Amino acid sequence: MFIPFTCLAYNTSVHSSIGFTPGFIRFGRELRLLSDLLQPDCRLPSQELHSDYATELKSRLMQAFQTASET
Repeated sequence: MFIPFTCLAYNTSVHSSIGFTPGFIRFGRELRLLSDLLQPDCRLPSQELHSDYATELKSRLMQAFQTASET
């Protein structure tokens, strides 16, 4: 009954050894919570070109994967 809530809490918490959340490592972005709908968040992608977003996403994921593999 509480497994989905436990998984959400785990996937949105920064892992101390790598400095990223499991949600970011898996999806390339931070997971959005209900509280994110109540107040705007500057971390959410703004309107930008798709190619720019894809390039930035690839860079962030490569950095995250490298950091994760080093620890």
